Order: sequence, then C-alpha cells, then structure tokens
Amino acid sequence: QNMSQAAQADQALRAILSWKAQVRTHLLKVQTGFTDEEIIYTDEAIRLRSESEVKRWVNELTLSSLSDSPWNYEIGYQHQLASALADGYGGTEERSQHAYYASGIYQRNDWQVSGGLRQEIVDGVAYPVTPKIAASYALIPQVNVWASVSRNIRIPTLNELYWRPGGNLDLEAERSWNQEVGSKFQTELAAVSVNYQLTYYQRQTQSWILWALQEGQPFWSASNLSEVDTRGISQQLSAAKDIGKWNLSLSGGYEWVSSVHTTSLSSPEIAADEQLFYVPEHKAHLSLALANASWRIEYTHVYTSEVETFSTPIPAWNVGSIFLSYQWKQLNGFIRMENLWDTQYRIIERRPMPGRYVEGGISFNWKTPKP
Repeated sequence: QNMSQAAQADQALRAILSWKAQVRTHLLKVQTGFTDEEIIYTDEAIRLRSESEVKRWVNELTLSSLSDSPWNYEIGYQHQLASALADGYGGTEERSQHAYYASGIYQRNDWQVSGGLRQEIVDGVAYPVTPKIAASYALIPQVNVWASVSRNIRIPTLNELYWRPGGNLDLEAERSWNQEVGSKFQTELAAVSVNYQLTYYQRQTQSWILWALQEGQPFWSASNLSEVDTRGISQQLSAAKDIGKWNLSLSGGYEWVSSVHTTSLSSPEIAADEQLFYVPEHKAHLSLALANASWRIEYTHVYTSEVETFSTPIPAWNVGSIFLSYQWKQLNGFIRMENLWDTQYRIIERRPMPGRYVEGGISFNWKTPKP
C-alpha cells in the first residue's frame, strides 16, 4: 500500500448559555454548556470503520466580590457529566465530576497576593484538596515580577481507564507540585506598544501515566510507571501600532522544555534523565494580525522540534494557519484555514495529521439592558 486510504471525519455541536447579575459589590454568574463531538475513522484498505462520540454537560456557579477594599474573593461550584461511546470501550462509559473552589486576592499599592483551594470529587471518590498561592510586585510602572506555587492533580482520562485492550482501572491520578517565576516589561516606543514576558517554571510529577508495551504483552497499556521532572523557559514578545482605524500587531514566542524521567525504566526501556517521548524540546510561534472594529485577519506560524518516540524519532515540522473574522452588532462569524501549506507531519508515530482544512463558525451574543 503506497498511499493511505484512511480518512477521518469530525463533527461537533457546542452550545453555551451564560447569565450574570451584579448586586451592589457582588457578581453572581451561572453558566451551562453542552458539547457533542463525534469522530468517524475509516480505512477501506483494511475494511476498518471506527466511531466514537463524547457528550459533555458542564454547569458552573460562581459568586465573586467587586468591592473597592484591598480584599476580594470568589467561590464556585462546577459539575461535569461526560458520556463516551467508543468501539474501544465496547459500550458507553460515563463520568460525574464535581469541583468546589474558593480563592482570595489582596491588592495594596504595588503588591498583589492571591491564594486558592480546589476540591475534586470524581464518581464519588474525593481527591486531595489542591492549594495555590501567588504574588506579584510592580518594580516600576513598566516592570512587573511574580511567583507562584501550586499543587495539581490530573485524573485519568476515560481512554486511560476503559480502552480495550490497554485501559487500566487501577490507575492512580497524577500528582504534581508546580513552581513559576517571571517578569513582564511593557512600554511604548514611537507610538508602538511593546510587551515582553519571560517565565521560568518547573514541575515534579508522581505517578506519571504512560502508555507503553509491557513485558509479555502484545498491546500497549496505561500504567503509573514513572516520576517526571519538568522545567522550562518561555519568552513572549509582542508589538502593536494603530494605523488610522486599524491596528497592526506582531507577536512571537519561544519555549524550551526539559521533561525527563527521574529513574530508569526497563519496560519500556527508558534511561534516567531522558526526554519524555512526544515532548518537543523547542517550540516557537509567530503571528501577524490586522484588525479594526469589525474585521480581523491573522496569520500564525508554529515550529516544533524533533521528538523522540518508542521507535524512530519524528522530524521537526512547521505549520501555518490563517484566520478571518467579522463582527456586526451581536453577530460574529469566522473562518479559519489550518495547515495552510498542506504540511505532511506527525505528532504521534504512524498517525499522520490532517492536511489543509477549513473550519468556520457563527456566534450570537444577546444582552438584556440594565433596568
């Protein structure tokens, strides 16, 4: 077979309804959203047809304070119900996920300090409370520095739990500590607004979930195999200038990531301090946009460096996209062409990414006037 006959059709329905009301110094917000996403994969050469469908219903309630005092807070509750039907599951699997969270922020002169707590309950199982604390300080009006520490938990996905073969109902959630420091510089030079941001981050993850060929197994399976140490540097630079009724902007960024196993593994064979499979060490992007009150056109180019895999490394790739939108009163429409240059590339070995394709959408925002 010299040419693949495989094809994938994606279709999705997404709807969001939001309501909010302000009473004195408090804002109450209620949101509900529904998504129905379906993927149909076919390969006539091997008479394969695989279908999967995921439906999600998300409801969220938040109450936040908007007072002029240095202290403000937000409390909230979110419920997500997911139902997935896939050939790999052999039927339908469901998940009910609840989240309770609270955060507070204190602002005084050039200081800002914030903290928060979050509790996840998934299918009746309560996971540990995860905290976060952050602080920022304005050295001078043009320069701001910040730091944060947080504890995160990643719940295994439905595929990691139920896919047959390979899913693992005994998987533990990934747990990590995250630290971040950064600075931001902003100024105006010759009527050009310039912003630069530099961030250093690191993360220590326990019970990393990895799909691999285990010893004695002819198929890939998910297991908590490794502890992972991640660190990286991210840089973002943007410049914008008003030209009559139009705004011309140029932005770009570069990220270096080191994400390695802290211990060696025998199955699959991975050496300690070796970069994770499918995690690129270098990524860069560049965007050029022209916009006014109604129109926006933007070109984006993304570079991703070579990645290691379980067999042959995947070469680096470049992908471009172009975006056009128009807004008229409460109506907004857009069209986006992805993989503009029809690049042949892979993110995962033996799984080609789509060539050039187009997507579009229309949204309508309706607001009732205040009494």
